[in-house]
Amino acid sequence: MKEVRPDVEVGGPYVVLSSLDRGEPDGSEDVRGPWGVADQRALDVVEYWLDHNVGADFLAVDGSTSTRQDTAPDNVTDGADKFADLTRWLRERSTLPIWWAEFYPDVPSGEDAAPESSASAVATLAAVAAYAESGASVALLWGPQGHGLHYSALWTDSTQEDGGQPTPLTAAWQWLVPRLDEGEVEIGRSPTLPLLVFRADDGAVVVNPTGDEVQVTPDTEPVPGWAITVTDRSS
Repeated sequence: MKEVRPDVEVGGPYVVLSSLDRGEPDGSEDVRGPWGVADQRALDVVEYWLDHNVGADFLAVDGSTSTRQDTAPDNVTDGADKFADLTRWLRERSTLPIWWAEFYPDVPSGEDAAPESSASAVATLAAVAAYAESGASVALLWGPQGHGLHYSALWTDSTQEDGGQPTPLTAAWQWLVPRLDEGEVEIGRSPTLPLLVFRADDGAVVVNPTGDEVQVTPDTEPVPGWAITVTDRSS
């Protein structure tokens, strides 16, 4: 391929980094968290590929936050920790850019997991923060149009008469992506409140990664559950 097009980038192994419930066979002894345990077989695939690839330009993986036993993390922050923990595990073993070619952040059991739901959008933003903090280079949103999968989209299904509408993720994604690409975003977390903030010189995205209202100060309105607020001062 590179003889034909020298500038093409080739990577792999595009393995699904599955997780398992604790106590299941094939669970990793070392890579685990509140989200479950990593499937050691998938980690072995990565190790083998790193030892035997020839001329790779990036390391590509895939994964969701639910386990193979369909256990979703209790909250989206714990789910996002899986992506951060696995990214750090990869970074310890390779200097190649890490690409999450697909990622599927699940919402807690009982929450709305539709492509246009606020909970799905918040779970996606929690994953984006985890990638930025742990050193991932690329995270590709699979299915930006509304679809049958239970993960956030950027617009509703345009094959429907009233489709093509923005979702709760749209404005935050449009604001974040170029700034993350330029390295202009600082990620902040309150030590006392369950809020996630993406900050840049020209604005911010504030995320409530829970389904509960959060009272920031006694004299302000509470932040609703699963809220995403975008402040853009660039214009």
